[in-house]
This record gives sequence, structure tokens and C-alpha cells, in this order.
Amino acid sequence: MKIYLCPIAKFGSPEEIDKVLHLLKFRWGVVVILKMKMFHEASAPLANGHKRNALLEISDDEFERNHGFIQWAFPTFQQSAQNLKAPVLDLEAAIWLAEKPNVTEFMEQMTVRFLEFLAANHHWKLSYDHNHLRISRVIQNL
Repeated sequence: MKIYLCPIAKFGSPEEIDKVLHLLKFRWGVVVILKMKMFHEASAPLANGHKRNALLEISDDEFERNHGFIQWAFPTFQQSAQNLKAPVLDLEAAIWLAEKPNVTEFMEQMTVRFLEFLAANHHWKLSYDHNHLRISRVIQNL
């Protein structure tokens, strides 16, 4: 089955996109791959209101405060307890992501950005910090 991008990705708000995706999940179960395509190909603002390429440019303060984008930048096979709207990879979505050079390049750039954030901010070096969950997610994604 081929999945085509939904035009709402270019014009809809994140709330409108969520409504469409909920209907699609209910009817066809194609949400994960569609979410990934909308985020990576249509530049839908699904990562807590951020478009994909904007994530590479957010400040360290925004990186620290915004907790909903990391699941979009580094999707895994586990549901996030912090962001229930984030995609959870399935096999089809993982294959699709792996076959897209621009997605691989984005994930490499996002990994570098995350490492820069960690190097510049030492507050996460505690016995527990929410950034430890982020580090685990990035490792699982790689």
C-alpha cells in the first residue's frame, strides 16, 4: 500500500493535523508512516510546534525547556510517557526512515546538535535529570 502526503500538512494547525491522524489511525492504521512523512517531507510543525529543520536552530534554552520535540527528532519503537502524540516506530516507518538520505542526514545533524547542547550545559550531570531520558532515546534511535 502506498501512502501519500495529506495536503493538511502544509496548511493545517498541529491540532487539525492531530484530528486527521486520529481518524486515519481509527480507519486504516497508517498513522506512523504518515506522521513521519508529514514531518520529514511536508515540513509539518509536529514536533511540539516546530518544523524539522527549525529543530537544528533552536537555542539551548529552548532545547532545555521544550520537551516534545526530542521524540520526533529521534523516534524509537517505545511510546514516550512524556509525549503521547509523538510517533512510535513500526517496521515500515523504520525502513522508510532508513532509506531516506535526507532523513539520515537530519538525524546526524540533530545528533551533533544534541551533543553540542550537552557539552555546553552541565546541569544534566546529576544523579537524575530529564536529559538522561533524552540521552537514552538518542542511543536507542541510533
